[in-house]
Amino acid sequence: MTKTESSRRMELAYGGLLFAVAAPLAYVAQRLYGRLRAPGVVNPAIILRSSYVEYYWRVAVATWFAVAIAILFAPRLAHRDVDRVWTVGSVVSVVLCVVLAWLYP
Repeated sequence: MTKTESSRRMELAYGGLLFAVAAPLAYVAQRLYGRLRAPGVVNPAIILRSSYVEYYWRVAVATWFAVAIAILFAPRLAHRDVDRVWTVGSVVSVVLCVVLAWLYP
């Protein structure tokens, strides 16, 4: 394996990691914004009737945001020694997303 092939694999690996971290964070951020924008009692019947369109838009925007983050930052991270920081950061971000999704459904 040549140096450039190894470097390219690291860039792809970091791109995947960045995507996996950024997509749920972007989705939860959009969901929290929507919840904080309209505080009050949540009526489950209204949510079931109207949320499917909003859900698909949130997923699409989170996906595009995660792709942009991965494309912008993966080449920069591949040339640094940040393995341990990203491992811990990934675990913390997933736990944060689960907790926020649980608290603000």
